[in-house]
Amino acid sequence: MSEPFDLPLATETLQNAPFGILVVDNNQQVVWVNKAFEEFLNIETDSLIGKSTDEISSAEFKSVLDLNDDIVITKSKRHGNRWLRCWHQRLEIDESVAGNTYFLIDVSDHYRLQDELKRIQNELEIKSTRDIPTGLLNRRGLMQVLDAQVARSRRYNNPLSLILIEITGYIYGEAKALRKDQILIEIGHLFNDQLRWADVSGRLDNENFLLILPETENDAAMNLVDKIKTSLENITVGKNEQKVLLETCFGVASWEKGDDQGKLLSRAEHALDIVKDHNEPLVAS
Repeated sequence: MSEPFDLPLATETLQNAPFGILVVDNNQQVVWVNKAFEEFLNIETDSLIGKSTDEISSAEFKSVLDLNDDIVITKSKRHGNRWLRCWHQRLEIDESVAGNTYFLIDVSDHYRLQDELKRIQNELEIKSTRDIPTGLLNRRGLMQVLDAQVARSRRYNNPLSLILIEITGYIYGEAKALRKDQILIEIGHLFNDQLRWADVSGRLDNENFLLILPETENDAAMNLVDKIKTSLENITVGKNEQKVLLETCFGVASWEKGDDQGKLLSRAEHALDIVKDHNEPLVAS
C-alpha cells in the first residue's frame, strides 16, 4: 500500500529545486513560483503572485511565456549574462486544463563553453595563418591571399605583382647582443610601414618574405624594391636603434594571362635564383 502524498514536503522540494517553476492558471494569473524562478529572472514573489501575466512588465518574464523549448538571456550584476532554457506544458487536473506550468533550466555553462570554444578556434585559425614572431602572414596565409588575388586578376585582367625577398646575411657590427627574432619583428614593422593598405606581406619560411601587390604593374613593383632595399640596408633595431646590415636578394614577377598561383610564384622564385646565382642586382621575370 502506497504512503499518502505529503503535499508540504512536495511543495518544499519544488520550492528549493535547482530549476525554475512558474504556475499560471486559466485566467492567466500567476498562482505559484519557486525560488529558482525568482532568482533567474530577478523578480520577487510579491510582484508575481496573484498578478495577471499582462500586468507584469518584465521583458524576460514575457519571453518565458512566449518561448517553448528555446533560450532566453537574462542579465544580473552577480552572474552577468545567463542563458535559460524555457518550456511549458499544460497543467491538467481531473482531465481538465487548469493552466500552464513553465520551467526554466540554467544552461549558462554550456553556452559559455561554446563561446570559449569559438574563441579558441578563432585564435587557432589566426595562429595557423600567422608567423611567429613577426605577426606577418605565414606561408599558408600568404597562399590563401595569393590564390584570391590571382583569381581576381584572371577574372578582371587586373595587374598583380609579387616581390620575393631573401635575407642572405646579417652583419651585426656592434649590435651583437641582438637576437634574430628582434630583427625579424623589425622587418615586419618595416613592411607594414612601407606598403599600401591593399598590399600584403608575409614570411614564407626562415629567411624568405613575400609581398603581394594587387593593382601593381611590374615597373611600380621594381620601384618599390629600390625603396625597400634601402630601408632594409638601414634598418635599426631595439630601443637603442642598433644598426644591423641586412644582405638581401629580390625577385619580382607580375601576373600574365594563363598564370595560376603556382606559375606566378615560380617565376618570382626563378627571378630570385638568378639574382643569387649570377650576383645580379635585381631580376624581374
